[in-house]
Amino acid sequence: HFLVYANYPNPFNPKTTIRYDLPNQRDIQIKIIDVMGRTIKSLKINDMTPGRKSYVWDGTNDFGNVISTGIYFFQIIAGNDSKIMKMLFLK
Repeated sequence: HFLVYANYPNPFNPKTTIRYDLPNQRDIQIKIIDVMGRTIKSLKINDMTPGRKSYVWDGTNDFGNVISTGIYFFQIIAGNDSKIMKMLFLK
């Protein structure tokens, strides 16, 4: 089954780990979204192999700038499956 776990640690500073399970090979996309609904960080990986995976986010946006303190969401899209979870960044 496609599963997404809560990030750890949460709240976090400066890094957090996002873990997820893929049941089969899929294209995936990981998005970090602010409370206004804007995507601030995006990562796409084609043909990710099945198994337990993780992504370490360092609290930066797509331009390498450190984000502001606040609530953010991470979304993992894997084929037709998608999951969004909330996290808190503290400085």
